Amino acid sequence: MPCLSTIPVTTLNVTSTTVTLSWSTVTDATGYQVEYKVNNPLVTTYTLLPQQTTTSAIVGSLTSGTEYLFRVNTLCGIGTSCYSATILKSTL
Repeated sequence: MPCLSTIPVTTLNVTSTTVTLSWSTVTDATGYQVEYKVNNPLVTTYTLLPQQTTTSAIVGSLTSGTEYLFRVNTLCGIGTSCYSATILKSTL
């Protein structure tokens, strides 16, 4: 089943080392996977958190005063997924 829509991602809390993300439920999604990376064009690989079924996540072990890009991959069945828009957040 293809993904029906992307999901807006928002931040609930930002500290010097963590960012808490939240997003809306996607109908028929089998899970979600948060991905993040430092906001640097030389860094091309995202770090992936374990797949989950909840609609929020805490990304920890971040560096203070650093900009990060975050996105959520919605998993909608075998071989089908869609990404949220990428958001930019700075740790404190």
